[in-house]
Amino acid sequence: MAKGKLIGPKCSQCCMITSVWGVIMFCLMGGAYFLHSPALYDDLPVVYTTWSTISNRTIIFEAYEETGINCFIAAGLYLVVFVFSFWQYRVNKSLQAYTIR
Repeated sequence: MAKGKLIGPKCSQCCMITSVWGVIMFCLMGGAYFLHSPALYDDLPVVYTTWSTISNRTIIFEAYEETGINCFIAAGLYLVVFVFSFWQYRVNKSLQAYTIR
């Protein structure tokens, strides 16, 4: 096994594409949560048992912001996966130059 090579070239390309999509998607979702999008109301981690919970703006807005922060954290993790995959892609590309065909 070559020095620094952990995954193959096809796997690194697949992970790069997937992580680019994950960063874009989670950044957009995090922005939508911070804008308090009504379309995402059902996805909030709030127990809708009483009317006082549903109508309390403070609880709902805190849930929106907490979920938005979680989306940005997920986008950051996808960015880490992208950096790792890009590094592996470069390692695999440099090894191809020395491969005898």
